[in-house]
Amino acid sequence: RENWMWGNYDAALDGYATISRIIGDPAERKLAKTRHEWLSPYRGHIIFADDMEDDTVSTAARWSVHPGAPETGLGNFVRVREEDNYLLEGRDHYHAFANIKDTVLPEEFEVHLRFRSKSSENDGAHINIMMDDKEGRTTIGLYMAGKELSLWEEKHGRETRAVESKQFGPQWHTLRAIVEGTQVRLFLDDKLTLNYASPRSRLFLNGFNLETLSGVIQFDDVLIFSRMPPDRR
Repeated sequence: RENWMWGNYDAALDGYATISRIIGDPAERKLAKTRHEWLSPYRGHIIFADDMEDDTVSTAARWSVHPGAPETGLGNFVRVREEDNYLLEGRDHYHAFANIKDTVLPEEFEVHLRFRSKSSENDGAHINIMMDDKEGRTTIGLYMAGKELSLWEEKHGRETRAVESKQFGPQWHTLRAIVEGTQVRLFLDDKLTLNYASPRSRLFLNGFNLETLSGVIQFDDVLIFSRMPPDRR
């Protein structure tokens, strides 16, 4: 548990392999087996992973929750349980920053997660791949009102935008962002939706956060990893 909480993922995987075989508690064995199957293909490349199953969003080891601007009102991010699954729920304008253990600047990486809208057709969220202060950030926008998936880049106060309309519904959706050099590809429900070439000289990961804008949106199974050789994908 300590290795998982503090981002020592390879050590946690070793522990889960043992737990899934010998620990007597069925629930603990099941969780260990599920996590081991989920993350084993990414061993040695995992930057951040959270399935929300056994720690709270307020736990400093996992997420830092920052309120939005005062004029937006107060929202929140909370860990909630629905049926047999835990997930992260954001309400109104709020931020949850992933606490990544080490400073990593990979130029080729992937972000995987699941999301769904829970309130109305006016929901919105950003998934922010943070750069440094000088370089700005890359934002994946999910706008339920417009049923729109977009990708924004911000650099020195300038913004470029690539937009693709996509039908969103109340069901769970999967999102996969692949960054290779200056190329960004977005897959929604395993279908390539945006293929974008950045004008920057490079892209890199210096931080990651979830930001809800309006309504209620839920997130689950967040995974970030550095890109692997083709034969390991």
